[in-house]
Parts: sequence; structure tokens; C-alpha cells
Amino acid sequence: MKRLIAASVLSLFIAVPAMAQAPAAPVKAQDLFYASAQHGEWRASKLIGVKVTNAAGETIGDINNLLIDKERKVATVIIGVGGYLGMGERHAAVTFNALQLTRDPNDKALASVNLTKEQLAVLPEWIWQSGSDWRESKLMGAKVVNLGGDTIGDINELLIDKDGNVVAAIIGVGGYLGIGERHTAISFSSLQPEPDSIDHPLVRLRITKEQLLAAPEWKWQPAKSN
Repeated sequence: MKRLIAASVLSLFIAVPAMAQAPAAPVKAQDLFYASAQHGEWRASKLIGVKVTNAAGETIGDINNLLIDKERKVATVIIGVGGYLGMGERHAAVTFNALQLTRDPNDKALASVNLTKEQLAVLPEWIWQSGSDWRESKLMGAKVVNLGGDTIGDINELLIDKDGNVVAAIIGVGGYLGIGERHTAISFSSLQPEPDSIDHPLVRLRITKEQLLAAPEWKWQPAKSN
């Protein structure tokens, strides 16, 4: 029976290959900036920790992490199952397309997946490996440098469209401890994360400090980007 259940849900589980590092293509400065949030986009930070339910309304876990592949797409969602306060928790992976995302009346994220508790229990356990695709949790707060090695900001947020494409990174520029910081939205395709290490990614951006300072300031629009 367990083999039949596992086979029926295998299409939801994906093994993520190591990301091949390719040099970033040259881009024009005006093509770097992301103009405004679009309807249906999700803020990555608002998805982490969201409870995942099934068709029966049972809570079967919560979203622990999002993995971004070389196509700049969230291909995998890591769900934490069981445990208490993170202790004894196991991880299972499903595709982004297997996750149904909606919003409650307060515009907060709701997540569900078409799995029973029994089906989730027999999914292979996700094992973290060095060299996997970019983790959302590690990109958040990552230092952004230009080609000259100058630190020009850090990643504050990622915007994800309804199909799982990471369309933009919101970069904090200037300020001190978040005070006085301004935000600029950069097309995620123009960023080049590097494997500085699995815990401390380094993100390069083909732009000068002057170009970044001249970029339009990002204004949060919660109703469209939450």
C-alpha cells in the first residue's frame, strides 16, 4: 500500500540538480530596474512559515524554504512536517505547481496541497546538500556587490509571480541598520548569485554605484505584492 501511495504522489516530489554557474550576459542599465509590482505576485518572505493544509482542511506542515533553479524559477517548495518548535521536524519537497496559493480577506497567504497525511508521510525525506539551487532563506539579506567588488546593498525581498518565476529582487541601499534605507527593485534575471558558500551567498550586479543611486525608488504596494 505504501508503494502505491508513494507512486501516486511521486510527480509532486522533485530532486533538484546542482546549479551550473554561467556568466551573466551584459545588460543595459535601464533594463535592470523593475517598475512596479503586478497583481498576483507574492513576496517570498511572506510565504515562509505559512501553514500548508490539504483538501480535508488538515494542517500537514508549513513552508520552510523555497529553492530557485537556474531558470530563476521557484521549482521546489520545502515543507516541514511534524516535530515541535522545529525539533524532530522532517522535510519533504513538492513542486511549486503542486502548491495552491490563495489569500485570506486580510491579504495573507494561504497554502494547500493535494496530499493526505499518509501520502506526505511516505514521500522521501528531503536532505539538504551543498551545491543545491539557491535557497530563498539564504538569498534574503545577501550582500550585493558590483563587478568592481564594491558592496552596493543587500537583498530585502524577492517577488514571485503566480507561475513561480522570481521576477525581481528588492535591494536596500544606504541607511544604517535599516534606518534611512531606500529600496530599488532590480530584475532578478540581471543578478548573478555565486556560491560563496551555501550559508553566505554573494550576489553580483552588473551596475555601478552611480547607476543604482539614480534608479527609481521602490514603493511598496501591499495589495499587489503581498
